[in-house]
Amino acid sequence: MLHHLFHYWDTAALDTWERASPLSADDVPARIAMISPPFQTPSALAIIPSWAADTPPASWIELQLRVQQQGIWSGWFRIAAWDSDGTRRSSFSSQTNEFGSVATDTLLLKTPAQAVQVRVLLCGLPGADMPELTALALCVTTTAKPAGFASPPALSAIGLPLLLCQYDYAGGEGWCSPTAVHMVLAYWYAQLADPRLAPFAQRETLPELTVAGIFDPGWDGTGNWSFNTAFAARFGLRAYVTRLDTLEQIGRWTAAGVPVVISLAWETGQIDDAPDRTAGHLTIVRGFTETHALIAEPAGRNRLLRAYPQRQLAAAWQASSNGTVYLIYPPDWPRPQPGLADAWV
Repeated sequence: MLHHLFHYWDTAALDTWERASPLSADDVPARIAMISPPFQTPSALAIIPSWAADTPPASWIELQLRVQQQGIWSGWFRIAAWDSDGTRRSSFSSQTNEFGSVATDTLLLKTPAQAVQVRVLLCGLPGADMPELTALALCVTTTAKPAGFASPPALSAIGLPLLLCQYDYAGGEGWCSPTAVHMVLAYWYAQLADPRLAPFAQRETLPELTVAGIFDPGWDGTGNWSFNTAFAARFGLRAYVTRLDTLEQIGRWTAAGVPVVISLAWETGQIDDAPDRTAGHLTIVRGFTETHALIAEPAGRNRLLRAYPQRQLAAAWQASSNGTVYLIYPPDWPRPQPGLADAWV
């Protein structure tokens, strides 16, 4: 099992980054390049970025990463172009070289890296207002061994006001991720009554609002992890992709009233009570009993609330995605304070 580090920059921290004129070789109409200081990431094997950005019409951001391996810096890997209306939103090709490759939303490294640097291009057509990057996060998977947790998940049960099945929509076979995100945003509307979240209380808005707002033409689907959280971050919430080591960590979030979207895969019969096999899936953990995780299952068809044995769920989740989750919550919501082994803010 691997371990994960988390780096987060809010608006104040981003203001300290270098501002530079983009290089002509970038081949995009960028106005400003925001460049982070290089920072140490011992034994990094994979990096997943998340962000929050305001992109007025005809503007967008492009996120790039580079790494240092054995004292040598790679070139810049292009990870994603992002805008809210989908005009220029896309992931990029694999860009495979001696340092690593891009797998849609994740930079995968061939050998461990010792340092990382981020560059974000603020782009816009002539006359467009400037985009603004308001938050950025990196989840870094390392070769370090995770700390163990003796305590079981905190017992809890979150009631979701809107339960959705992806198969109830034409073309919804691949919509597990936006369906899960839509349910979580409906939950936060019920908690906050924030008018920005009101459209998510309706099941009819899933295709044209959430699916359209997440869709990645470069991958031709809605499963881009970073695009899912960037969409949720548009509505006043803190939202990012990270990786956790144990269900105990998830249990601390659900006990705090935060449903957690997890990425996993399983074979038929591998998880009791789960639908048939899936090569990749997003579902919602909404709490725990002493033996089971309580699930709101987008693929549940006629039974959306399910309970999966903790050991079976944890094994499939760690084996298939290294513990990937979406954390989506209001910035001022009471939440578990991160310890040294926790990859969140």
